[in-house]
Amino acid sequence: GKGGVRKLLFLSNAQATLISKSRRSVMKLIDVFEIPRPKLFINMLPSWGGVDCKRIITDDLTPFDGPCMGMTLPCPAWKDGKEALEAEARICRFLKEVIIPLAVETNAVILCGGLAGICVLATLLHRVVDLEKSKWGSKLPFTIINYCNILAPLYETEDDDSKITCVWKDLRSKSANWKARDDAIK
Repeated sequence: GKGGVRKLLFLSNAQATLISKSRRSVMKLIDVFEIPRPKLFINMLPSWGGVDCKRIITDDLTPFDGPCMGMTLPCPAWKDGKEALEAEARICRFLKEVIIPLAVETNAVILCGGLAGICVLATLLHRVVDLEKSKWGSKLPFTIINYCNILAPLYETEDDDSKITCVWKDLRSKSANWKARDDAIK
């Protein structure tokens, strides 16, 4: 959700691969980030094509070309906007009634995509958490880790000064590792 503590770890692909292959390395990251020991990791796999993703790309709900890597989505997963909103409402209900209570019970770490509006699961998770967070006060009883493994969509917004794009630019400006690799990434 919005607000709260934000910490950044910028890794190369090689570094991320190395860390992901070792339980000890993952647990060390959890300790360094001062995340309470989770009993469960929930990996929300990237899920392109939600309503917000579609609106970022085009104003209507017709077939569209994806925002990066030449990805083409021949048509949305729903026949019209009403069906899309109903589908997302069902996902929100599932998150609220199943995933969030499970995350609370297990002090879970939830991994999800960090590109605003692109991953429907991440977008809806944050929406539900924002609606539910008054139950928990200032600290969530679980941890959300957003990741971004495709930087091209960020750099495509380099000249955009909207609120959404300013977040990644602010993070980049505070990361020595990111700034050091910035020219190579562009």
